[in-house]
Amino acid sequence: MKKIGLLIISKNNYDLLETWFNNYNYENFEILNIDDGSSDDQLNLGKFISSKLNINFLKSDKLGVQNNIKQSIIFFKKLNIEWIIYQHHDSYPLTKNLNQKLQHYINNSKINDFGVIGFNVFDTINENINQYEENKVNSLRTVSRSPLELGDGWYRIRKGSRVNYQNFDKPFAVESVMWSAALFNGTKFLECIDIDDDYQFFHAWDDIAFQFLRKNIYNIVIPDIHFAHDQNIKQKFSIPVSSANANLKDRNYFWGHFNHHSVWERKWKFKYDLSKSKFYIFKLNFPVLYKTFSRLVKYITGKEIYEFDELETVARKTFKKNLKEFNNTLLVDFYNHDPKKGPLKKFDI
Repeated sequence: MKKIGLLIISKNNYDLLETWFNNYNYENFEILNIDDGSSDDQLNLGKFISSKLNINFLKSDKLGVQNNIKQSIIFFKKLNIEWIIYQHHDSYPLTKNLNQKLQHYINNSKINDFGVIGFNVFDTINENINQYEENKVNSLRTVSRSPLELGDGWYRIRKGSRVNYQNFDKPFAVESVMWSAALFNGTKFLECIDIDDDYQFFHAWDDIAFQFLRKNIYNIVIPDIHFAHDQNIKQKFSIPVSSANANLKDRNYFWGHFNHHSVWERKWKFKYDLSKSKFYIFKLNFPVLYKTFSRLVKYITGKEIYEFDELETVARKTFKKNLKEFNNTLLVDFYNHDPKKGPLKKFDI
């Protein structure tokens, strides 16, 4: 009996589904595709391709990633499956024995204590997917979004990131996992997460992760399970490589509304803005001057503005104003943590 479900959410991007399916051998996983509001033509194509690939197909009961996740949990529970992996269409496992490695972890009762579980992600932005080597110790790449901590808002190998990966040898705590692939327990999700209809795609997973942190439940990354996030796949099908940077028409067509920053600020009391706070006024009020200033800084120092990791981000500065509201939660613990010192916490699993 299959013990792990796999959730993929589609919206007007069914040209990608068969490519995604063929990028890995998923025979040990029960797969569910949920359509999140495609056009009639795309919906019919999705049903056809899902049937062809022997993938379960559902039309969303209610739009939005969080609602889709809830719907998938109900579906998988009928199959006695508690653990579910969410994946993007341009994401695929690099770890060949993925099911076996996951079984090792989910058979340990300690893993039930955690919220969202992420992995080590090799991406195309830094062109490092080809650097992955099976059966060797692979260095950590992009694993987490970290808007509350010092740095550029990420744990990744890139200028501006403050994380020091030297002591990340065991599963470790993060604010929010790299969202292109995430593992979660269905029962835990239903117990702890309040579905927010205001999120469709953008920031939906960050909101889930922060809900867990507010309840003092750690989100973690398993460092020895590896995924690829190959955004260049989308170019073959005329789909924007970057969802966040797509034009308004394409964003709405493929991913949904783009008001997530205002939704986030209203709910979490800080701006999800990773700009350095000392330069923010130029960006906000004088965008042309900000662009010129950024180029001047780079010319003089050789650094991008975001590389000045000792400077507070707008996210941290605005969060600080409401620290008391989050007292005695992991949100404040992460705010006070410097990733240059290593992980906030490690776990024996």
